[in-house]
Amino acid sequence: MNKLLVGMLACIFLLPACKKETSSPEKEVLAEVKGKYLFMSDLKNALPEGISPKDSALFARSFIESWVTDQLVYNIASKNIPDKEKIDQMVEEYRRQLITSEYQRYLIDEKLSKEISDEEVQSYYDNHADELKLKSGLIKGIFVKVPLNAPQRGQLRSWMALHNDDDMDKIGKYAIQHAADYDYFAEKWTDLNTALSKMPGNYSNFAPQIRAKRVVEVKDSVFYYMLAVSEFAPAGSKYPEDYAREEIRNQLIAQRKTSYLQQFRHDLLKKAMDKKEAVVFTHK
Repeated sequence: MNKLLVGMLACIFLLPACKKETSSPEKEVLAEVKGKYLFMSDLKNALPEGISPKDSALFARSFIESWVTDQLVYNIASKNIPDKEKIDQMVEEYRRQLITSEYQRYLIDEKLSKEISDEEVQSYYDNHADELKLKSGLIKGIFVKVPLNAPQRGQLRSWMALHNDDDMDKIGKYAIQHAADYDYFAEKWTDLNTALSKMPGNYSNFAPQIRAKRVVEVKDSVFYYMLAVSEFAPAGSKYPEDYAREEIRNQLIAQRKTSYLQQFRHDLLKKAMDKKEAVVFTHK
């Protein structure tokens, strides 16, 4: 959005704020309420992507007025709340819980997950493969959506059959120039319904056509839609081994998460007590 437009808009509604001079355009002040400032950078960060100039002006006006109103309400509330000390305690407790939760998430992601070896995951898969059944289908492949007047559609259709190793590369280069939508998921299993949702109309109608090494093609009044299926695992079948690994790892992490964190707290307490970093006083 044009910065001049925002500046002018701020001046129209909040004239005093525009008198604040700063050395950086990003720090240009749009509003002030008792020492609290709203900067141009705040507005830019909040501005939705792809918004039109007309809508950006409306958004800016609403955003600035809302920010000012929020500050005014907060100032009144902070002066008149009956038990501010209790609020401060609640805020501090929430802050402690948030920090603790984030650290525990770090422990799980960076510590526990690395303790689960590939051999353990493989062993779990070998022993439970018959129990691991897909609730919905999975596919690997490529989706391309091109205008009806796009060039070389016949060539694209040939590439989508994925007969040669370099076909995917050719599709990617073609999509950069001509595709309205392009999704490459040939190396990662994707939920079948999610992939089919890109097709027009009732995408469940296309489900019976799905099988490996098949191209599903349909058109509407504007576009051609092509879905090339390189691999397919139907609902009710066993988990594909490469898909199962990540699912199994997540299951093992979930199973051990509680005991892992309990052991972490126990060890932390013992270490602190041994080093006299924490002391528990007893009273008779």
